Amino acid sequence: MIKVTLPDGSPRDLPEGATATDLAASIGKRLAKDALVAVVDGVEHDLSDPLPDGARVEIVTPESPRGLFAIRPMLAVSQGRLVALSTPFGTRGWFYEAWRSSERWERFEVPATDCPRISPEFLEEESRTIGAWWFAQEYGCQFMDAESQPFRREDVERAFQEEVQPWAL
Repeated sequence: MIKVTLPDGSPRDLPEGATATDLAASIGKRLAKDALVAVVDGVEHDLSDPLPDGARVEIVTPESPRGLFAIRPMLAVSQGRLVALSTPFGTRGWFYEAWRSSERWERFEVPATDCPRISPEFLEEESRTIGAWWFAQEYGCQFMDAESQPFRREDVERAFQEEVQPWAL
């Protein structure tokens, strides 16, 4: 048996010769299906490489921060397109960064209120059930700061701007 450590610090025992694919499958079917690459002790590895005993292992998926960087070279070779469909999940992650970047991405925003297949009654019930914060994010296409953050992202970013207005004293 070998022991590996996951990004959250939890240990996982696997048979000798186990691969990152085996590790992902031991965690869940969805992770095994979505896995793109493994990061073993900080270095990217193929999912079929055997894992060393004592390694720290991260399974990279399209949703993880490194996922986009793993996908982009495949797009260059195939002249392919990346279609990312999501609801905003806060002011963090590659989806948020891509949405607000100046890169030449096509961006389409379709709030649920513009979708004729979703009734206004359903949306009203959802708003009451999940609350305004979740509703704005999941149905309104709004990138929301985490409810638990002490400062708004906008305020933190403004703190690093060079354009400072001097006080008139």
